Formats: sequence, C-alpha cells, structure tokens
Amino acid sequence: MASKPVPPRPAPRLYLATSEVEDPSQLAGQLPELLAAADVAAVLVRLKQTDQRTMITRAKALAPAIQNAGAALLLEALGHHLEESAPAAMFEPEFLRHFSTVIAADTEATFQNFEELLGRPIGEDELEGRNVAYRRIGQKLSAVDYLDSRAWFGTWARGMADWWEDHDLLITPTVGAPPPELGWFTAAGPDHEGERVVSFIPYTAQFNMTGQPAITLPLHWTPGGLPVGVQLVARYGREDLLIRVASQLEQAAPWAGRHPQVHA
Repeated sequence: MASKPVPPRPAPRLYLATSEVEDPSQLAGQLPELLAAADVAAVLVRLKQTDQRTMITRAKALAPAIQNAGAALLLEALGHHLEESAPAAMFEPEFLRHFSTVIAADTEATFQNFEELLGRPIGEDELEGRNVAYRRIGQKLSAVDYLDSRAWFGTWARGMADWWEDHDLLITPTVGAPPPELGWFTAAGPDHEGERVVSFIPYTAQFNMTGQPAITLPLHWTPGGLPVGVQLVARYGREDLLIRVASQLEQAAPWAGRHPQVHA
C-alpha cells in the first residue's frame, strides 16, 4: 500500500468519538446524521472491552456494515491518496540467502569482540541455538562470500529505491502475525527456530539493509489487548515526512494511554 504525491488539500478538522458500544452495527442508522455536519470528516466508534476503533469516512457512511479500523482507511480519512503498490524487489528470492550471510558474519565478528573483552572463548553452551548456528556459518565464510553478498545488496537497494520516485510512503504490517506466546520461536526445536523467525518478520529486514527511514505505529489491538503494528517507510533522507505522517496518525488514533493487561 502506498501514499502517492497528490495536490495538497485541507486536512479533516474534526472527529466525533462515540460512546462505547458492544456492537458497532448499533450505530449504523446514526452515521449519515453524524457525518452530515460540514466540519465532521469521520466518526471514531469505540467498542467496549477491546477498545478497538472503527473509522467511518463520509464516503463510506451509507455502507451496509461498519468497517474495522485500518491504517489505509485512517490515512484516507486524513486526506491521503492510497493505491496498492510495492517495490518489485521487496520479496526477491535471493534476499534471505544474502541476508543470512551478512548476519552470520556480523554475529561471528560480534562474538570475537566479546571474547577479546572477556579474555576467554565463549562456549556454545553459553549461547542461544540460533546464535550458535549463525556463528558456525560465520566462521566458515570467506571474505569473497561476504563481499559478494554486500555487492548484491548494493545493487538490490538501488532497485528498491526506484519505487519511491513515484510514491511518498510504503505502508505494510510491521510483522507477519499477532504477538505470539513467549517461547513460540523455540518451541518446535532448533531446527525450526530460524523458519519461525523468518515467517514473523517478512516486512522489516529489507529496510535494515537499505537503510531507509521507517517507523512502526501501534494502530491496531488484538482482542486480548496486545498491540499490532503498522510500518511506514520513506525514501532516503525523508525522516521529516515520516515523522509528520506518524504524528498525524497518532493524533487521530492516540495510543499513549493504552497498555496490555500485563506489561512492564
């Protein structure tokens, strides 16, 4: 999903927040009247218990069912133009192999630094299984293997950057699923830990490698009260745009006072 450059237009001036309801359909008959006021751009419907919100724009006021809140709908209500699009290289099949090479080399270099500081070797029994695996790979890598992967990322990152010539922001989920239970990544054993980690982060590693500014915002919440993030990614050097849009979203759907039932 992308936010594409469009001529400037006035931002919505007012949002109506309803009282809490058990079922948003209870308000369906009231929406046209609520949205009729000239200064009202949208209605925020608060749901009891989950505290989820539903954003209804004026254009969707007569829809047969109230739609759940979403980053795209919220941005649309704030005056942004959106379209379905993404960089063609976002899920390049070769990415994972080269990413693993760089991570393995970095892991081994990091532990060598730790060993120098400690003045002794670090045993495998002192490390988590995934770090053991990365370290073993890193110890076998040649300089040519590492430089080959770095060169691949240089070419790939330039291809990724082309997409932002025609778009301002890329919008994705932050992770691939709601927050898992503690221990889920290692529960199936060391042979499956890596694939579980990879399945959970399909959208963020790319921008660790391109170095583009990105931000994640807790715009959604599970029924159990856990945050579900939305990631915004800008082109190189456009932290200003990223922060402005993120601030706009936070004002429209604030989260500072929301916490899971169990939190530190």
